[in-house]
Amino acid sequence: MWFSSIYLKTLRDYRLAVASWGLGLGAMVAVSMVIAQSQFSSPEARASITGLAESFAWLSQPVDVTSPGGFVTWRLGPFLALLPAIWALLAGSRTLRGEEERGSLDVLLSTPRSRLRTATEKVLALFSALLFMGLLIALPTLAAGRAVQAGFGAGDALLAGVNIALHASVYGALALLLSQFTRERAPAAAAAGALLALAFVLDAVGRMIGEAAVVQWLTPVHYYGLSKPLITGYGADVGGLLALSLLATALSVASIALLLRRDIGAPVVLLRERRRSAVSAEQQAALMTAAVLLPTNDWSLRSVYARSLATVGRQALWWTLVIVAYSAMMTAIARQIKEDLQALLKSSALYSQLVGGVSGVGDLTNDASYLSIVAFALLPLMIGFAVVQAGRWARDEEDGRLEMVLATPHGRASVMLAGFAALVTAVLVIVFTAFVALALAVTLAGLTIAFPLLLGAMLALAPLALIVSATGYLASGWLRTAAVTGLLTLLVVASFFLSFLGAALRWPDSVLQFSLIEQYGTPLVTGVDGLAMLRLVLMTAVVLGAAAWRFARKNIVS
Repeated sequence: MWFSSIYLKTLRDYRLAVASWGLGLGAMVAVSMVIAQSQFSSPEARASITGLAESFAWLSQPVDVTSPGGFVTWRLGPFLALLPAIWALLAGSRTLRGEEERGSLDVLLSTPRSRLRTATEKVLALFSALLFMGLLIALPTLAAGRAVQAGFGAGDALLAGVNIALHASVYGALALLLSQFTRERAPAAAAAGALLALAFVLDAVGRMIGEAAVVQWLTPVHYYGLSKPLITGYGADVGGLLALSLLATALSVASIALLLRRDIGAPVVLLRERRRSAVSAEQQAALMTAAVLLPTNDWSLRSVYARSLATVGRQALWWTLVIVAYSAMMTAIARQIKEDLQALLKSSALYSQLVGGVSGVGDLTNDASYLSIVAFALLPLMIGFAVVQAGRWARDEEDGRLEMVLATPHGRASVMLAGFAALVTAVLVIVFTAFVALALAVTLAGLTIAFPLLLGAMLALAPLALIVSATGYLASGWLRTAAVTGLLTLLVVASFFLSFLGAALRWPDSVLQFSLIEQYGTPLVTGVDGLAMLRLVLMTAVVLGAAAWRFARKNIVS
């Protein structure tokens, strides 16, 4: 059945990612509701969380935050908008351009199926996958809502999932459109990711500065935030849902229209270059072949490491820009947030549990503790970069890009280790750049922090990212790209889930240590846990060694 149409085949390819993202995020919502119901029983606790939500109103609009539905909408709403959108833009960039890169679209179009039908079915499959993801998020949400008597019904939970899916669909369609102007899918995904980060920044600026509220209407996240179906009496905003639907549809239609008018494998050319009279078309083709297709003098072809570094470096640049922008913004508004948090010191026990959460920081009124939260928020970004790079390694094998490399006099293990060494280099460049950006922002904001501690906090991000990538390299020895990405996503979500749940329920430290997130600790407050970092480095070496051993003995999939 799954191979009877392009739509069903494409939908089948998304099954693991949809299941892992949907059930993982749904479980996080369900646990948050249960915790909220148990913690907000006293008037003091309700007053504390209300004040906290108002202090962080720039992140998400606080509405009835003392109810389970309102608390989840405020605390997890931005993450439920961000994480599925990241998956959607990665999937959208490979829906057509990724197929063109590996040549499978040529084969598909050789069958009696038109371009219009092929592209339409693939796009519809992507949107259907996102709707299924929203449904999987809604099911645990509904179950938890009924368990704690949150007051919303099945329709409200379903609308919450649909709202998440529609917001993610916009960025999937945006990446699809941008991929029509690039020769590879990676630049399109990176550009869509940068626009996603910019949308969150503009939305936050609009919340902080009333005069700049108009910029919110330019961002999809604003229309996503208009709907709050889990809050009794608030419901979903029809205009917001309609705006997201129309935007995703318009971007998709534009993408398909451009595909119908361009060559397969080539980008859309906005401005045609004038032909030089002294150079014939044949000579131009020869020059292009020599300069582009056969870059014999390119520095990146001097070694496997250099070529891997050139590949990962382009993606690392965009991730670095996002991290720098986030660090600068969060440091710039530090004074304003800290002043608002002074009033919450009286309820320090609950305050520490709810604000510190996974990071374990309770007192955010001093500079080091506040910056610990800023640094801890970089963890998802760094781990996301690691997941993408692990998927890239598995995809290179699937797309047949390793056969040519392995035809050269390089051993299999050395090829994998050289690629991972390039990843290590990129990760270190990202964390060091983040340190420089944070140090500059801290100086300009007049905050007090020990710069050696700040450097240690940034460098401690690297082992976490590398152990995730090494696990992905090992998993690629048996699994395909989609399965590798889904597995890593599930492990990361499980780590956050375990840390969040364990911190709230005060589980033993021996249980919490199974979460990778706990290994990071609070380096800006208590210093870097050298033993934990050493354990992660040794684990990375062992896992990478096992991955190289497996890669050296398996059949290469083309």
